[in-house]
Amino acid sequence: LRRRARPQPPTAVNRGARRAVVAAYAVAAVGALWTVATTRWGGHPERLATLTAEGGPFETATALALAALGVWAILRRRRWWIVAGVLFLLAALEELSWGQHLFGFETPGWLRGRNHQGEANLHNLIDSEIFSAALLTPIHATLVVLPLLAVMFPEWRRKTPLARVPAHTSLILCFGWGLHAWGVPVAATDSTALVVALAFAGIAIAKSDAWRQPEIIVHWLAVCVATVVFAAVAGIYRYYNMQYEIRELFVVLGVAHWLTGWAPRRPAANLGHPH
Repeated sequence: LRRRARPQPPTAVNRGARRAVVAAYAVAAVGALWTVATTRWGGHPERLATLTAEGGPFETATALALAALGVWAILRRRRWWIVAGVLFLLAALEELSWGQHLFGFETPGWLRGRNHQGEANLHNLIDSEIFSAALLTPIHATLVVLPLLAVMFPEWRRKTPLARVPAHTSLILCFGWGLHAWGVPVAATDSTALVVALAFAGIAIAKSDAWRQPEIIVHWLAVCVATVVFAAVAGIYRYYNMQYEIRELFVVLGVAHWLTGWAPRRPAANLGHPH
C-alpha cells in the first residue's frame, strides 16, 4: 500500500512566506516615512502626490503584493485557498484598472459615466469613502481592535480565536492606519480609533506574556513614533485619495502577515490510492 502523506496542521507557520512579508513591510515602512518626510521637510512638496498617483509606485506595489498573495494562496492547493487566491488576483487587476494606466486604453463608454474616477475598474463604481469604510472597518475590527480587546479581557480571550491574531499583524495595520488626513474633522474618527488602538496595544504589552516580547515592544514603539511623524506632517495630506494609496499597501501586507501565520506549511500532497 502507498502511504498517504500526512498534511501539515493548519496552524503551522509558512516561514518563507512570512519572512517575505516582513521584508516587504520593512521596505514599505521606510518608503512611506521617506515619502512623507521629504514631502514636508525635504523641499519636494509634490512628492507625496506624485508617488501616490493612479498607476504610481505605491498603487503598483499594492497590486504586486495582492498578486503575490494570490499566487501563494493558489499554490496551497486547497479549495478555499484557491478561491481566496483567485479573489486576490482579481483585486490586483482591479487595483491596476486592468492595465489601463500601463497600456493606455480608454475606459469603455458604459463605464466611464458611472465610474467615480473615470477608470476601467468596478470598485470605483462605489463612492470611495463608502468603499473604504466597508473594506477597512471589518479588517481593522477583526485584526486590530477585537484581538486587542481579547488580550485585555481574559474571560473573553478563552472564548474567541481572535486573541491568537499575531501582535505584529495588528501593528502592521496600525502603521498604515496612521496615514490619514490628521486634523481634518471628517477623519477625527480614524485619528481617535488609532490612538486608542495603540494605547490598548501598550496595555496588552503590560498585561500579556504573548505581547511582552522584545521584538513586539520595539515594533510597537516604532509604530508609535511613525504615527507621531504622520500626524506632524498632516498639512501635506489630501483627504480624498493621495495617502490612502499608501495605506492600502499596509492593509494588504497586514492581511498577508496574518494569512501566512496559520496557512499550511506546504501545498496539499497528491494522495495516492491503495492498490
